[in-house]
Amino acid sequence: MKINYLFLTIVIAICCLRWWGGSYLSPAVAAERTCSIKVNVFDIVVYKVLDAEGILINNGSLIAAGDLATAINKKLLPFETKTGSETSITNVIKLLKIGLCGSVDKCNSKALALEASCSEAVIPPEDIIATAKTALVTRLGNMNSCQRAVFIEIQANNASYLKEVKQANSSYYQKLAPETVAFRRNYRKAGTKAAQQVVLNAYINSNQAMRQNFYQGQATVFSNFLSTKSQLDADFSTCSSK
Repeated sequence: MKINYLFLTIVIAICCLRWWGGSYLSPAVAAERTCSIKVNVFDIVVYKVLDAEGILINNGSLIAAGDLATAINKKLLPFETKTGSETSITNVIKLLKIGLCGSVDKCNSKALALEASCSEAVIPPEDIIATAKTALVTRLGNMNSCQRAVFIEIQANNASYLKEVKQANSSYYQKLAPETVAFRRNYRKAGTKAAQQVVLNAYINSNQAMRQNFYQGQATVFSNFLSTKSQLDADFSTCSSK
């Protein structure tokens, strides 16, 4: 099975560049998830719905008065409250279990079933960019002069590699495009299936030769990138002791 070296090169490059950035610059960018409380089961014979509503209203105004009771009476469970942070919702669920059951582990699951219904946090792109810029300034400020000098070389090496990858891809497709146009034209003009096969084989062979040259060139570029990266890595580590 032939390996798609172009895909492999890009994947490895992204992984390496992310590793470099993560090692020296990027703190974890995280945002707490948004959650609601989903009431799947609530037996009003066993537990007091007014007590539950009081807890939900007094801790984040997660419902309006009568919302839960109405949902139960109209058999509209599961019922979901308004949303809040994952931490706050988890705490309110604990308060509900303690308030209704006496303890978080004493609830009758057949009479009361609660869970946190959460959605992944969406971090606005501008927040990510702002965080990255702040991290850059902070980390650079914590580097000594030797580390900063090496880091500039790290950035230059990363940029140079990406530039060479883009240029190689652009060059490959610029060469491929006219060959593909010519192939389609000649294939349509071929009068017999045998002639079409000859045109097709010629196109395949030419394309394989182009791709082979492309892969070899990319392998060399990537090897040079890794060699430089290893040396810069060692230099940066050495700088830490200065």
